[in-house]
Amino acid sequence: MRYVNISIGTSDSYLMNRAVADVVGMGYDVDYRNFDGPELDEDPLLLAEALGIIAKADFVTIKVHGDTSYCKKFDRIEEALTTYRVCAHLVCTDRPVTEKYRPLFLGSEADYDLVMAYSVLGGEGNFRGIVEWALNRYGGQEIRLPEPEHPLTEGIYMPGLEDHSIPDYIDGLDRSKVTIGIFFHQKQWTNGNTDHIDELIHAVKQLGANPVPLFFNTQEDKIDHSRGIKRLLDEELTRDGEPVLDCIINTMSFSQTLIATPGAGEQVSDDNFYMRYGVPVLQAMILSSPEETWAGGLEGLSPSEVAYSVAHPEFDGQIITVPCSSTETGPDNTRRCMGIPDRALRIADMAVMWGRLRRKANSERKVAILLYQYPAKSADMGGASGLDTFASVVNVLRSMQERGYCVG
Repeated sequence: MRYVNISIGTSDSYLMNRAVADVVGMGYDVDYRNFDGPELDEDPLLLAEALGIIAKADFVTIKVHGDTSYCKKFDRIEEALTTYRVCAHLVCTDRPVTEKYRPLFLGSEADYDLVMAYSVLGGEGNFRGIVEWALNRYGGQEIRLPEPEHPLTEGIYMPGLEDHSIPDYIDGLDRSKVTIGIFFHQKQWTNGNTDHIDELIHAVKQLGANPVPLFFNTQEDKIDHSRGIKRLLDEELTRDGEPVLDCIINTMSFSQTLIATPGAGEQVSDDNFYMRYGVPVLQAMILSSPEETWAGGLEGLSPSEVAYSVAHPEFDGQIITVPCSSTETGPDNTRRCMGIPDRALRIADMAVMWGRLRRKANSERKVAILLYQYPAKSADMGGASGLDTFASVVNVLRSMQERGYCVG
């Protein structure tokens, strides 16, 4: 059975490779190849090789984070699938994208639902179920397919901690310390892709604060029973009407407020739950490239990284920081997030300082208002074409005074 897996912006390939290895170890014949979307964009020879393999494949799975447009050559992949009538199953974090490519799957509705459940729920056991389903259909086997496993969709992750209960963990915190939420995707926990989270946890602890590393899916989902970020903030991270967290480090890309309401297609959300929760949210980026490439480049983030890790989160009001992780390719062609220790410490330091500031009364806070002055002449102080800068500053000071700030 010839099987191809394509990852576009996801890290599921690590467990998919292990699942295929498990099946091969059981004596089944699987001719398997894994391809990464960005690598297909960058290497024309690799793309040509992939298209030739796809044309002869029995089954192709495609995992997409965000949108297929993040693989610029996806139209070539789609053309090969349709031209050679290859059965493909595409699942995307954006539900309308998944629905758009439903016709690529050539099996029955029941088969589609089963493979979808395996794929959405994730984990090595469910990925093995996908391979076994394909072996039955295209490899002439009669393997008894397992029921889809339901891993935890949300919980606390802490190295060495087996209890993932959010209430139990929060109840055990020293509430006199600043408490920092570290948000990351459930699939990274399921796949054991947590090195960058380990670095952030270590950095927050090093600075004397409470880390609350929380994995979850952004939106509610009937298949895996996810509650989604809005309900978690309201139901698990709020006590007596007050936030449990003093600051949040968010490692997930895109606008969480928009993804939490899939299919809206709007550039604003009528419920910015981050603003409603009322604590600072820092955006930490995950590079799609190796650390060496990033450190040696002049541009820093790539255009796509700027789009989904900076511009999109700004719709939610995030405070943009620096990359906390790179993406490294292992010898088996799987991509893993690897923490950047000095950057993790820098982000954690910002989070702890914001958390401490949040605990101060407005009357105890020191705020500076910086005025533009270029060229450096007194007449150019606060210069702004068509704007009354000084009147605006006075209005700001009056507003701050009403909120308890000491303005002299």
